[in-house]
Amino acid sequence: LRYLQRLRHAAESMDRLIIGLLKLSRVSKQGLNLNKVNLSNLAQNTIRELNKEYKDKVYQTNVTQNLKCLGDARMLRLVMENLISNAYKFSYLAENPMIEFGATEIDGQTTYYVKDNGAGFDMAHQDKLFEPFQRLHRTDEFEGTGVGLSTVARIIRRHKGHIWAEGEVDKGAVFYFTLGLISQTKPDRKEL
Repeated sequence: LRYLQRLRHAAESMDRLIIGLLKLSRVSKQGLNLNKVNLSNLAQNTIRELNKEYKDKVYQTNVTQNLKCLGDARMLRLVMENLISNAYKFSYLAENPMIEFGATEIDGQTTYYVKDNGAGFDMAHQDKLFEPFQRLHRTDEFEGTGVGLSTVARIIRRHKGHIWAEGEVDKGAVFYFTLGLISQTKPDRKEL
């Protein structure tokens, strides 16, 4: 029975990894379908779904309203899902987990961020964050495939933006990203 459980766990891990790799591959090959996207709505929808998944824990969330950009809604949904689900996952052990999505201006550019008060990370290893299969936490601490943040980084680059993170061990992390397609906004595009 123990061997079967190990096999099942390994198969589930491989399934998650294959799905992650397929997402990473699709992000590179798909064309961008540009529209106005309400990132705040994507964040709230993601939080609503994660609250169902993490129903045994109360998360305090704060989403700045009406943060809009130009981009591919499907791809930006993946960005928000990955960043916010990571914030949930890595904040799970915090006494009062808090997740925030907002925006600030850095060097004259709108910069979006997802912030948490969870496990954080050692800044000495930040160069590994967005590389495929690189993990800063052991799999017995936090599950994952090591593909999510590399997918996010690829999507952000496809949107002519940048992504970076700041963190401190046991004090949380902040993931910042910009989207460089803002200047190309066309008023006749529908909002998603």
